[in-house]
Amino acid sequence: RHQPRFATAANTLGVVYARAGDARTAEVAYRRALEADPGSIGALGNLVHLLRGVGRVAEADLLKARLDRLE
Repeated sequence: RHQPRFATAANTLGVVYARAGDARTAEVAYRRALEADPGSIGALGNLVHLLRGVGRVAEADLLKARLDRLE
């Protein structure tokens, strides 16, 4: 079941954690946002950016392809 409001809140929480330097917790928040709303372009884009920033480029590239299909 899609829960866009929860997805928005989880994505925002991910941004807060990412800005605080806690990439692991930010990733969890972004993934929870995507569980609640698989079409969340914001959460997916943020996750792609985060993964690239921590050197997980191959995983980021796969998710970027998914993001490109959504946009």
